[in-house]
Amino acid sequence: MKSNCMDKKELRNIMMNRRNRLSKNEVDAFSKCIANYVIKSDLFKESSHICIYQAFRNEVSCDVIMKEAFLKGKHVYVPVTDMGTKTMEFYEIFEDTKWILGAYGIKEPCLSNQQPVLNEKALICMPGLLFDKEKHRIGYGGGYYDKYFMLHPMHT
Repeated sequence: MKSNCMDKKELRNIMMNRRNRLSKNEVDAFSKCIANYVIKSDLFKESSHICIYQAFRNEVSCDVIMKEAFLKGKHVYVPVTDMGTKTMEFYEIFEDTKWILGAYGIKEPCLSNQQPVLNEKALICMPGLLFDKEKHRIGYGGGYYDKYFMLHPMHT
């Protein structure tokens, strides 16, 4: 018997196609709206450590969140992935951080012997294709964030 529920792969494809059809103006408008919501939240106001991501493929941009965090003197971190181990760690960035294209063509900070430094409780902004009311998330299927949270339960 065939189920009426779509599997993750089908949902992922549908949502990626929908998001890819958005214009740059639509993505910018959604990004600003979401950034304003985050910045006005108590979570943002109370957090001194903020994790963002570098958007690609029409994802919501975290640039406004990043700029506001720097303005407020908060520590800002971005994920850096290791494709060999299929893991990621958060590294602190600064306003003058230099960037390179990293795994999957996503911007990552140039690291010169820098160690992952996120050892504090932090507000983590995650990319995703789909979220539901129960806070379940469907991303790209690599499991990087899931693995990160399993290895760092203090950040869940």
